[in-house]
Amino acid sequence: MLLFVLLFTFTVSAECSRNSGASELLGDVIRDIRNGSYNVPYNGTVMSGTEVLFVFQWTTDQNASIRVTTASRNSSMDAPMLIVIKQVRGVQSWTLPLDLENNYPYHIVSRTLCPGYSLFHSNNSVLIDISTSSTIPVDYYLLVTVIDDFTIGMDDSRALETSPSQPLIYKFDFSKDIDFVTVNVQSDANLCGLISVQDAKCPIYDFDHNLEAMGYYQSFTSLAAMTVRRIYFDSTSFYVVVAVKPKDMDCQGMESIMSSAGPVDPMVPYRVKNITLNVSSPKSSWTYWVGIGSACAAYAFVYLIYFFVEINPRKKKDWSVERRHIVDGHSHESLGASTSTQGREMRSTYGAINGSVNDQLAEPLGTSTSNQGRETRSAYGPINGSANDDQLDVRFNEPPDEQDSDESNESDGPSESTSLPENDYDFLQDADSDKNIFRTKTILYVSDLSRKDKKYLNLKYKVYPRKLLIIAVFYALPVIQLVLTYQRVLNQSGNEDLCYYNFLCTRPLYIISAFNNVISNMGYVLLGLLFLIIVYRRNRRYRNVVAQHPHVATKYGIPHHYGLFYAMGLALMIEGIMSACYHVCPSYNNFQFDTSFMYIMAVLNMLKIYQTRHPDIISSQIYYMGRWKFNLGVFKRLFLMVRQDRFHCLKPMYCDRMILIFIANGVNIALCVFGLMTRPSDFPTYFLSIFISNLMLYFIYYIIMKVRCQEKIPAYANLFSLIALVLWGFALYFFTTNLTSWEATPAKSREGNHACVLFDFFDYHDIWHFLSSSAMFFSFLVLLTLDDALWLVDRDKILVF
Repeated sequence: MLLFVLLFTFTVSAECSRNSGASELLGDVIRDIRNGSYNVPYNGTVMSGTEVLFVFQWTTDQNASIRVTTASRNSSMDAPMLIVIKQVRGVQSWTLPLDLENNYPYHIVSRTLCPGYSLFHSNNSVLIDISTSSTIPVDYYLLVTVIDDFTIGMDDSRALETSPSQPLIYKFDFSKDIDFVTVNVQSDANLCGLISVQDAKCPIYDFDHNLEAMGYYQSFTSLAAMTVRRIYFDSTSFYVVVAVKPKDMDCQGMESIMSSAGPVDPMVPYRVKNITLNVSSPKSSWTYWVGIGSACAAYAFVYLIYFFVEINPRKKKDWSVERRHIVDGHSHESLGASTSTQGREMRSTYGAINGSVNDQLAEPLGTSTSNQGRETRSAYGPINGSANDDQLDVRFNEPPDEQDSDESNESDGPSESTSLPENDYDFLQDADSDKNIFRTKTILYVSDLSRKDKKYLNLKYKVYPRKLLIIAVFYALPVIQLVLTYQRVLNQSGNEDLCYYNFLCTRPLYIISAFNNVISNMGYVLLGLLFLIIVYRRNRRYRNVVAQHPHVATKYGIPHHYGLFYAMGLALMIEGIMSACYHVCPSYNNFQFDTSFMYIMAVLNMLKIYQTRHPDIISSQIYYMGRWKFNLGVFKRLFLMVRQDRFHCLKPMYCDRMILIFIANGVNIALCVFGLMTRPSDFPTYFLSIFISNLMLYFIYYIIMKVRCQEKIPAYANLFSLIALVLWGFALYFFTTNLTSWEATPAKSREGNHACVLFDFFDYHDIWHFLSSSAMFFSFLVLLTLDDALWLVDRDKILVF
């Protein structure tokens, strides 16, 4: 290296001492040596056996650089013109015409020289050698200019012009009080471009084929933004390189495979892109503290509201009033349940085909049709309000221990304490002889489906949160490792096209590029934890009441099983963790992590709505209870049914359920047809919409049936519903802003990027996180409190629907 420097210095000294126009003979080549001047164009010809050497003197200036522009009209690819630029510490070269990706020969090339090659040397001459192997004269054009504004300052905008053969290079210096900045590029042209930031070292990679070899880079069309951190580089400066790609396929995808033939005149610049370049910084170093602190304060306020409600003396007074009603033996009708005769008649005719009691009691297929059976079954339970309530109170008045023992030992029938004869109902047996349900009534009450031992059911429902936690652990561990690997690959390779960030609002922290998109998921975790606390408090309060009044657990209200609620709260927390993992590096491959537990939450919500009125039926029994078999005899049974009942078998037993089934099937068929016709590329969201649609249909059906049965909905449940609807409305608005889209190319995705809108830290998608997590929390509260008005209603008066 030292020998090279000495030889180069000797050569430059000798050549600089010659007069302009001097020549020398190097073998068979005649070298024409000329002293060059800046901002002066040079024209001439060169051919095989001759070459021209221009010598430019350069005064060291760290804030300036040199730009060399060369052109040749009649150079050819067979015998191209060779441009070689020699500096003290490096050499650059290119050919005219310049062929990039075999797309179009560029006859005009402009490049900015690296200042580092000439700094810290007494002799800073720049030599430009022009030669060719063509046997005919080839014209050339040379212009060397000084870029005085080579260093770009903070918030300094530059209107520039670039093309594939004319890349731009500028320098930025970090100040002591700035750790990261954002480099922004905007353009009206839709041509595919590249922006790269590289350490302030030589060489500078500025062409399409080598620009991706150093630093950090991303493709763009109309918008690009790169968050550049001081820790990325060894020095306190970096170079910004902007170029245009020869083809648009990387930005436009398959839409732009074919390229145009280029201009007729080779001296007309081709694929020129006008851009605006600027470097900006966050408004304040307190941006992180203000953004994160404000979000934490908002959730802390929600916690304070809950704890204030918990310690409210009025609430304790309400509980004491309810306990007094339990002790006095009053029903909950005095606390809000309907007692009107119209309401009783409404409930007694629920599910009827034509309002006839006999039609209500029409037997299922395969049961006895004798009049004696009909009379016996019509006398069971308060179907029309004529049954004696004392008939069902016998087993509830037993001591709790004996009652549990009798229920746990049932195998072929009910306990001996019940006053109902065994032939009034039959059971479905399973391996444990414990899944007993009534099959002889067309109108069911919650008491008919809550006959299993409460301890047994509690154990069954506790399986949900336990298994969900196991799934989450084994699912989350590889997910976290994978997304961190993606982040490390991005940091090491510099390819920012790997992750679909909102680059105009990325706030990095340590190795995380978009920490604001990650931390905004705290709402799911904190509100999920709060929901678990609320469920635990309600469960504990209920156990205290049952401990003092054991008959409450078997006689009054909807059976309290909190296992599904615990699973819902846990799923909300895990969803926050999975969403945070996805936003470490958003992409098509990682989007599955963001939606996986949304499916689970949707299923858990539907399961909870169903379990409310079907407490004895576990999830595995929802769709199949052993009452219908599909085998070779199904056609014979259908034939016998049609022959016996004729067209009466076409009448629905439950009109309300039939309407729900028709609507649900219609919606699902419409969604399937839509999917087949449009083939949505965002399949996870499309698939999730099917779950959400069915959940909403089932929830609306449940509300309608509560209103039809004149069941009161608590005021606070209505308040939670209103808050949830408002939050969902605003959340969906921010969700549809489409700041990014991994369905498109990274460059097209950046066209939707938007600056931060909240505390200069959070963007629209972060607001979606805050609002959607709050909406889910209040939606869960609706399900938790929806049937609180039935807390002291006799269980044999609560209809099943």
